[in-house]
Amino acid sequence: MILPQIPAQPRSLLAEPCPGLRSLGRWSSLTKMIADMRQHLNAGPFEPFFIVTSSGNRYRVATADHADINPQGNRVIVWFEDGSSVTLAALHLVALEKEDARKTEAA
Repeated sequence: MILPQIPAQPRSLLAEPCPGLRSLGRWSSLTKMIADMRQHLNAGPFEPFFIVTSSGNRYRVATADHADINPQGNRVIVWFEDGSSVTLAALHLVALEKEDARKTEAA
């Protein structure tokens, strides 16, 4: 039986999820967006925010328990009040908007 090879060292949490991103110049913006997301999720007191994707969809993160980042830092999962969820590729995250800022714009 042939067993799969296991890497000698575990991948870094900020390991490059897609080798081509560095050459496209997206790697630094991708890691910055994930770092910003972590900062929003760990902020105290927590402020609800929206994740905006490249398709224009907006996903509300009501509490820190409503979103998480996978260990590789290339996927974001958002859970909704009805128990459903969406998994987003970090590559498609284009903005994080504070909920209060959106309410101010509407007024």
